[in-house]
Amino acid sequence: IEQVHGRLQEERKARELHHGATRDLIASEKERRDVAHANIEERLTILEGAFSDLSEKYARELNDAKNNHTSHVEQVRVYQTRHSTVEERIKYMENWFQTFRPQ
Repeated sequence: IEQVHGRLQEERKARELHHGATRDLIASEKERRDVAHANIEERLTILEGAFSDLSEKYARELNDAKNNHTSHVEQVRVYQTRHSTVEERIKYMENWFQTFRPQ
């Protein structure tokens, strides 16, 4: 009986040791996951801020590009109008020179 009792005591100590090691392993894994989770949340916050800043920047740049395009279109219309009047004036002068007869 004492042998069985001794073996049971040894097994009990081994189990307690194994249980303690397993508990420590689980605790360290939980701590590691908590740290990793916090790091992921921080990184996501940084990424969200960066994406927000970039989207605002690109929205402003797109708006500026649209405004510049509108301004450019207006300038082209002005130059086309001026060009047609210059063209009309040149045609008038050409016609005048063609019909000009010195006396």
